Amino acid sequence: MTNEFSSRLLTLRSLFLATASVQLVTAASGTLVALYFAETGASQEVAALAPAAYSLGFLIGCFYIAG
Repeated sequence: MTNEFSSRLLTLRSLFLATASVQLVTAASGTLVALYFAETGASQEVAALAPAAYSLGFLIGCFYIAG
């Protein structure tokens, strides 16, 4: 293995680990927020709308930062 190849491999591993971490946290928070709303007696619509709004905000933030 050349030094350049191992450097690129380390960069890709870091990128994949960061992406997996973001996906895991997003999935967990969406689930936990919906369960919290359901536990407090909120309607199903509100319990579903909160994680959807978070995902929409995350998407808008990604486009805002990229542009």
